Amino acid sequence: MISAEGMEIEELDPTTSRLVIDQIDPENLVPGGTDTCIHDLVKFGNENILIVGVTRSTTMALGTWHVFPLAGRKICFFPVARIDRTVSTRSLKVPHSFRLALGLARYRRRLPNMPAQVHRIEIGAVVAVLFRNRPFCQFVHNDARGLTSDASESVWRKLRRFYFALERVSLRSASSVVAFTATDYQRLLALSGNVIPAVTWYDSTVFTPSRIRTSPSEGHKLLFVGRLESQKDPLLVVSAFAVVARRRPDVTLLMVGEGSLRDSVERRVREEGLSDRVVLAGAVPRSEVAHEMQRAHTMLLLSHFEGSPRVVAEALATGLTVIATSEADPDRILDGSNGLRVSGRDSEEIGAKVLEFLSNPVHDEYCCDSVRTRSADIAVPSLIEVTRKKFSRVP
Repeated sequence: MISAEGMEIEELDPTTSRLVIDQIDPENLVPGGTDTCIHDLVKFGNENILIVGVTRSTTMALGTWHVFPLAGRKICFFPVARIDRTVSTRSLKVPHSFRLALGLARYRRRLPNMPAQVHRIEIGAVVAVLFRNRPFCQFVHNDARGLTSDASESVWRKLRRFYFALERVSLRSASSVVAFTATDYQRLLALSGNVIPAVTWYDSTVFTPSRIRTSPSEGHKLLFVGRLESQKDPLLVVSAFAVVARRRPDVTLLMVGEGSLRDSVERRVREEGLSDRVVLAGAVPRSEVAHEMQRAHTMLLLSHFEGSPRVVAEALATGLTVIATSEADPDRILDGSNGLRVSGRDSEEIGAKVLEFLSNPVHDEYCCDSVRTRSADIAVPSLIEVTRKKFSRVP
């Protein structure tokens, strides 16, 4: 009998339970990305979600079930590898996902026989090989062509052929594929007939309409939220802001996020003479991100590629307008009434568009209304239900 602190896992109904397998550490969540997705599936879902992941704790036993609090619920957690995710993956000799895969192979016989859900292509391929008869759902969070491009900081930019080989194994074995990428949907559909189009959601208990946003006449606050990595192009954000700053002395920029380009961003800020108008806040908890969105007037997102960026929905839910490159808004949610999509990556042109937009303020309620159907309490139960039905089918 498999149990966790008195909870008999084997007695859980497999039709309303699933294993979520990812390099997540529930005790040390990373803001954004797959961690936020899994957190919200636990918080708003109507299933028993058991997490197979990693831990940086030196005392927590591996290969053993633990009961752990997450998102206001008690979950069963099964760590298979000891990983400190605060250490940059660029400095590691063994990638996190490879260590997770090794742990899965080592402890696979201790896992209950129930459907699984994975959030990385390489882990999907591992599950397909290790658990041949187990139905699983593959979540795809990014456009593969962007992920393997030179604009990506991922290791897959150097291993393109290997990535697409793993993708074929995973997608052809999965019971369903949840695609958070409108730009890659048709290509994924050619690999699997069970692709479910999806868009990211926002937590309506955290990202609420602002009651503290001041009038732009008191000073316009620009905001950037994202990793300081090449995909998000934070250097272009600073350069575009420099164009704005030369014309608008009342505008400031707050950059929320951390990454390997921090030193380069700080250097660009100094070179542009903007040290007194740009603040780098580093990584902050989700609640603080929401607070900064409620204080800001416009958010910039100038990524080279995205899947379905959660940060856009979160910003709009607080009434914050968004200016994004076309690549950063693949869902085409920005329509002029809630923000602006810009083409091209020239800082002068982007800066000019920002200046034009700032002179024509948008009402907060337009932003909030544009994402009401993306609230997690609506989107998550619906997604869980449709993937649950797919589990009963043989891929």
